[in-house]
Amino acid sequence: MPGVPSGRGCEACRKQKKKCNQAQPSCARCHRLQIPCIGSGQRRFKFQNQTLALMSTKEQPIKFVLGLPRSPSNDMSAVASGFVSALEITDIRYDLGCYGLFMKDIPGRLGSNAVLDASVSALTTSYAAFSKRQENAETYANYTHALKALRLCLDNPAQKDKVNILCAIYMLIICQTWIGKRDDHKLSHGEVVAHLLNSTSPQDWRGDFEIQLLVTLCVPLLVESIINPRIKLDPWIWAMTETYGPQKEDPHGIGSLKLRNLAKFPRYVRHPELCMDEITMAYTQLVEEVPKLATLLVEITNSVRASWSPTSSPPIQAMRLLGIYQVSYGIGLTLAMILNRILRAFDPFNALLLQEFEPFLEQTMKVAEQALRNRPLGSGYVPICLVAAWSATSDPFKRLGVEQMMIEYQKDFPQALWMEMAEWLTRKFHAMDFKHSLDFLLVDSSISTGSDSSSEEPDDITFGAESCTIM
Repeated sequence: MPGVPSGRGCEACRKQKKKCNQAQPSCARCHRLQIPCIGSGQRRFKFQNQTLALMSTKEQPIKFVLGLPRSPSNDMSAVASGFVSALEITDIRYDLGCYGLFMKDIPGRLGSNAVLDASVSALTTSYAAFSKRQENAETYANYTHALKALRLCLDNPAQKDKVNILCAIYMLIICQTWIGKRDDHKLSHGEVVAHLLNSTSPQDWRGDFEIQLLVTLCVPLLVESIINPRIKLDPWIWAMTETYGPQKEDPHGIGSLKLRNLAKFPRYVRHPELCMDEITMAYTQLVEEVPKLATLLVEITNSVRASWSPTSSPPIQAMRLLGIYQVSYGIGLTLAMILNRILRAFDPFNALLLQEFEPFLEQTMKVAEQALRNRPLGSGYVPICLVAAWSATSDPFKRLGVEQMMIEYQKDFPQALWMEMAEWLTRKFHAMDFKHSLDFLLVDSSISTGSDSSSEEPDDITFGAESCTIM
């Protein structure tokens, strides 16, 4: 950065890197050596480019230069400049595009909303701290300032700029995954996001930026709503994502991953006995479409590999396209394993279900292994796949392998609660096993004795939403 003080020693002492006592008319060293003493006591400045270094998995850090403004800048232009520089990272391991392609449009919205400005500032400093694995006071100060700005904004009933506010909350959720502590998850942003989304209208979500933001927000909300039944979205939101969003055209015919269908999964997990026909249909569709996703992933992988030479780094646009197919395949495997385990709870002697589950688990481990090279940001979808794999298998050796892989990913996000979620989901599956066994015994007893087969259901297993926040 410009204007860094560089000391007041004379030229001779500076050249020899000796301490100068700056005496006049000649410093002590120059007087002793009987050489001219020039520049003693004068203040100098050195000019250097500001850089942001990202720690890679190799020994050498990844660096890029933040361009100096050609004209005087204020605080907001400095925030925008730092955020743009972070967006320009071309390494998929640290690509902010992993959190949504709408991120590139955020700099143009700065200066119009104080909460968004504060959140982007917090994100920029958190990104640098996370990338370098270094904590500093500025990072937490900016994050705290953004939280206070959000609190003041939400306390204002006249606040109408909900799209920018939702974008700001999303920025803070990302910051929390990078620099937060495990206790921070006691504060759920998901319920706030769901409330704000439900209070908006379809007219608020017509632009490309708005629709991309809406689709992005719905994904973590779906994950959290499995744990937290208080998170519910109005039906018109799911319709918007298909009418105006990127899902309006699906040339590959993968209906299982449409958000309207994904929105049903929390109900499948919480109340499976009420929707067994729907679960069966959804699982049958996944069994047909997961192999299609695998084929598409192979095709796009080969296409992307052909777009760069072995001696050059892959272009970021190609890696982003590949990432979309990798995420889709991972989500397909995750949903298939969850529904397979639910169906096995209600049909434990179905050998076909267990036979179908094994390839899903094997492919999930293969996906996790291949995605290690894209850590930390480019593989952010993998832990939720491992959560499903760990909870859906009862084989202790396979579960140990999944757990070891999860520990490897936990190194990047030590505050994440993935194992806690896996244990919660396992208890939920065990509750389904217990209920089916109890119903079977009651039916058998009623046949033998002629008694009423109705019985009070066991208490549902609860697990606070604060215990699971997945990126």
